[in-house]
Amino acid sequence: MMGGPDAILARAKKIYDRATALDDYRWVAELMSHVVFADPTNDRARYLAADALEQLGYQAESSIWRNHYLMGAWELRKGNQSQDATSVSKDMWSAMDIGSYFDYLACA
Repeated sequence: MMGGPDAILARAKKIYDRATALDDYRWVAELMSHVVFADPTNDRARYLAADALEQLGYQAESSIWRNHYLMGAWELRKGNQSQDATSVSKDMWSAMDIGSYFDYLACA
């Protein structure tokens, strides 16, 4: 038992402040993911998770992992900015074949 969100946040902040390896940042991101999933409105947890993911992204050698981490940090800070179906013009809808139409709806 970790002692609740505030205790987890305090422990993760200490780990983040003295982090010397990727595993430390991964552990902070893991702890904060549990807090954020339990309470998505906890801004302190979201921002600490974003900071940890950002550090992981800066240190990633693979561009795929770097993009994954940095996009996760961006979404934690700014929210998911997915497009809605109304942002596409009528001309765009009429130019899509049925496969593209369903692909777009799946991603929207």
